[in-house]
Amino acid sequence: MAIDNCLYKSGGIMKKVKVLSVVLFALFLVFILGGCEAVELGENEVRVRESASVLEGTNYEDVVEQLQVWGFTNIETVAVYDIIWGITKEGTTKSVKIGGSVTFKSGDIYDKDVSVVVTYSMLASDDPTEKKYTITWQYEDGTVIKTEDILWGRIPNYTGNTPVKDSLNEIRYVFSGWTPVLAEVIGEQTYTALFLEEENDFTIRWKNHDGTVLEVDNNTKYGTIPAYNGEIPTKDADNEYTYVFDKWSPEVYAADKEQEYTAQFTAVLITFTLESAKKVVQVALTNYMAPDTLDDSGNYIDRSKFHPYSYSGSYKLTLTSAGTWTYLGEDTWYVSNMRFRSWFSSTTYYIVYAKVTYNGEYYMISEAYNGRTDGQRIDYEFNYDYRITQELIDN
Repeated sequence: MAIDNCLYKSGGIMKKVKVLSVVLFALFLVFILGGCEAVELGENEVRVRESASVLEGTNYEDVVEQLQVWGFTNIETVAVYDIIWGITKEGTTKSVKIGGSVTFKSGDIYDKDVSVVVTYSMLASDDPTEKKYTITWQYEDGTVIKTEDILWGRIPNYTGNTPVKDSLNEIRYVFSGWTPVLAEVIGEQTYTALFLEEENDFTIRWKNHDGTVLEVDNNTKYGTIPAYNGEIPTKDADNEYTYVFDKWSPEVYAADKEQEYTAQFTAVLITFTLESAKKVVQVALTNYMAPDTLDDSGNYIDRSKFHPYSYSGSYKLTLTSAGTWTYLGEDTWYVSNMRFRSWFSSTTYYIVYAKVTYNGEYYMISEAYNGRTDGQRIDYEFNYDYRITQELIDN
């Protein structure tokens, strides 16, 4: 009886040991199969389900989708254009970097917003950094100013003529840049010229017949009739004509653009020509210096002895410089620095500064001197006795 009871107790103990073993084995399997699942995740944490090496070599879009399913929220993709021979498929994942690590393994835990970079391969021929894209510069109405092809990643720089926009009555437009803001080239792009509005005014230039600027009127308002405020324009006479200011060309009108006006002159025939004036000085000075034009007493002028322009005798003066002549109007010329060589010495010269006038009957020289201002000034006394007739200069 004692033995049976003992056997009964032993059998119960064995039964309990078997049950305990089964429970412990089950817990072991749960630990082994669940692995780190036993570790509870934080609210902003995610668990990696595959190691880095498993993800590499698969399509990068599938990798991105899987990472999103796991809970990652900050995923960046980077294309590497390294497929040259076409052995590797386009879009094949080269690497996955989580939080800076490319050796992560299944079960690793990261924050949801940790940086995840998926790098994948693409054809080298599709590398955008080696491609050019058309950049178009245009006006706001679509009129193309310029087009050019620029490499990917470069910031375009417009190098053409400055865009312009016609003024509109009181408003003028000043180029101020482009829209949108110039940025790195990532594809074809169109930029449109921008203009600022300003009050419209103009620069008006007044010029003489030879292009000399006489006056510049800045900031002439739109619609205002410009007015010339300078001295009356002049034009030097020539051998045949003197010139009188007549009008402006084109006809002055209300300002609506930058404008130049040029002085116009009326030609007036000179009855007292420059050639006649030169002859008058030649005849007058020759007779003034020639001793044989005096009377028998040697004290008075004898006009009957005057030599004409054609005179070629001993007392003829030789013209060496015609000087500078200016027509003063009213049949009056002014000459400066007219030079003659003396009849008695090859080193003696007569220099004349004088007015030469014709009154319709005869010619006279006045205000004549040698041009010196150093105390050696000599005035030539061409008085009434030295009036020159038309006959003397024609012969």
